[in-house]
Amino acid sequence: MDTRSVPCTPLDADWPHRLRALSPPPERVYVRGRLPRGRNVWIAVVGSREADRHALTVTARLVESLAGQDVVIVSGGARGVDGMGHAAALNAGLDTVAVLAGGLDRPGPASNRPLFDRILRGGGALLSEIADGVRPGRGAFPRRNRLIAALSDITIVVSAAEPSGSLHTARWAGRLGRPVFAIPGDVTATLSRGCNRLISRGEARLLFDPAQLPGLVPHPALAWPPGGARIGSPPSAWTAPLEEIVDRGEVGSNACLENHLDGNPRAAAEVAASCRKSLSEVQAMLQRGCLLGTIQRVPGNRYILVSRL
Repeated sequence: MDTRSVPCTPLDADWPHRLRALSPPPERVYVRGRLPRGRNVWIAVVGSREADRHALTVTARLVESLAGQDVVIVSGGARGVDGMGHAAALNAGLDTVAVLAGGLDRPGPASNRPLFDRILRGGGALLSEIADGVRPGRGAFPRRNRLIAALSDITIVVSAAEPSGSLHTARWAGRLGRPVFAIPGDVTATLSRGCNRLISRGEARLLFDPAQLPGLVPHPALAWPPGGARIGSPPSAWTAPLEEIVDRGEVGSNACLENHLDGNPRAAAEVAASCRKSLSEVQAMLQRGCLLGTIQRVPGNRYILVSRL
């Protein structure tokens, strides 16, 4: 297998357009394999290298729940959650991209090289800001984390200590206006503290059930637009021709919610009881409405209807 990487600049057709969200964007990146193209949603799944069995199981279930969708799984190629995210993507028939901190001719960690080979054989890609022959230096991993955040329309943190590279990725995603989700964990567990802190500070939305995830993934037309948005852009940068989405029947949630939301903020559980639907289903519908701007989340984790389709 060819171990050489191919340089890619903003002038090339294969340049990952989501990187334009960074200011300034990288001058070039290096790629081995094939970067996915087309209208798909890129999801970062990140977490601790020392992930326990629970975190690895949750990671696998999250990713496998997306099988059959137009989704690309992005992670950092490390041990633990990252590696499980890539492997689960391949098992589910999804494209996956590993963003590495060093040159791609000797991808690291060495223990994951069989996984990197599998990613390439499976039609995925390795990507780095670092040229072949260069090992990760000081600051390489934080720079890698910002690329993961910029490449992804959604970032999910499965487990994280404090401090953690995964938290760095999540905060970059937040600065870019991208949605961030975190898996809550045992308050006494070191590897849950980072996720719990993200949720408690409002830096991430709580994701407590893998079954929630498919409903939270936006239509590809809602994915980060070509050209991207710069740091500081609000989540409203998730724009799309609303008529196109409605015509395709992709948005049916508002019709159900219009009769159960009004000017008085209501919790998701209240809406679920009124709609006679499961809590996870209603949460997914509420999230879609927030992305479309028809529903607004207000303090106290409550929701109001602000417009009708």
